[in-house]
Amino acid sequence: MLPTHPWSQIKPFIKIIGEGEFVSHSDLGDEYDFLRNLGIIDSINTGELTNNGRVLFEAAFIRRDSTEEEKILQGLLIDFLPTQVIQQYLWGVADITPGQVLTVLKTTGFWIFEDKRLLTHFLDLLNLVKIIKYDRKNRKVVIL
Repeated sequence: MLPTHPWSQIKPFIKIIGEGEFVSHSDLGDEYDFLRNLGIIDSINTGELTNNGRVLFEAAFIRRDSTEEEKILQGLLIDFLPTQVIQQYLWGVADITPGQVLTVLKTTGFWIFEDKRLLTHFLDLLNLVKIIKYDRKNRKVVIL
């Protein structure tokens, strides 16, 4: 499952969970599955952070260390299967468009949405942690 909202709207839920409030699947919808598959929310202990989720929470909301936060999130995203298929299929390809990324995700079974505009949220997140370079204006993607 991929994000259906920008990271800036998902990240506050990590803080809420990290502070001990219960957040369920019904509270987050598809974002819950995304955070669980990314390894931030525990699959067994519903609504709790994993060890990686806790480390991300502490970096982002206790120490406010954006460099460490980015490094942790980058590691989680590099291990995330949809990221890996994008890198494997498109590494070394010139002039990549978001459409090509979408095709890779569709053909590998990671795209279940009707609205292709939702891809922007995932590309923006990968751009944020420097796994790709995404130029929204020119609609170009570079695998880093």
